[in-house]
Amino acid sequence: NAVSPTPVTGLGTVSAIAAGSNQTCAVLASGGGGRCWGKNDAGQLGNGTTQNSLVPVPVSNLTGAVDVDVYFQHACARTSSGAAKCWGENGGGRLGDGTTTDSLVPVAVTGVTNATAIGVGTAHSCAIAGSTVKCWGQGSFAQLGIGVFGSGNSTYATPQDVAGVSAPLVLDARQNHTCAVGSGGGRCWGHNNLGQAGNGTTVPATTPTEPTALGPVVDIAIGEVHACAARTDGTVRCWGNNSGGQLGDGSGQTSLVPVQ
Repeated sequence: NAVSPTPVTGLGTVSAIAAGSNQTCAVLASGGGGRCWGKNDAGQLGNGTTQNSLVPVPVSNLTGAVDVDVYFQHACARTSSGAAKCWGENGGGRLGDGTTTDSLVPVAVTGVTNATAIGVGTAHSCAIAGSTVKCWGQGSFAQLGIGVFGSGNSTYATPQDVAGVSAPLVLDARQNHTCAVGSGGGRCWGHNNLGQAGNGTTVPATTPTEPTALGPVVDIAIGEVHACAARTDGTVRCWGNNSGGQLGDGSGQTSLVPVQ
């Protein structure tokens, strides 16, 4: 383990980067190629193999990328043309190509041609496409935001429109929930067992819900079971699991609503 910052081998100039559970992916500034490294048991490095790599390896057939996100066993990128591409584990249809077949190289997400943001969770993915949020994959914890919950008919291998986020600008997805920022403020949906939706309950949020008294926000980021937002006044509010002090309020107590 490195105890101080260590240069990553052979990357060059990077324009975007994302870290997942056991792997990292970056976008190269020149040409928009992808490089990933770390665990690769489901092909989440995107290089056509399932071999782990201690150094960055090129993501096959990925050019023009401007952003990337990776979490558990899959990754997604968006390109300058607005396309979305995903690779790795495809259980529940999280790659969005209409199948549930794993892919060791990037495949195009069906019907997404104008993506401006992208995020991935454990078994789902979401993107902002024009004026709409779209999600796909496993929705058993309501993380797709389309009103479904449970182990029944909750798997969607192609993107589904998410209602209730006006003029979305920012999006983040992690374990089993998703949050976005639009003209109406912050919205979260999905698993809510520890209050990660921020609406004062522990009931799954099957559609986008506004965190209680959050106020105007400009950015939002989520972890496994907590979330934080940067408000327009420069302050930060966090909510959800606080067992490791991740809400930053000094209490160590889980909160079902945003705290400063």
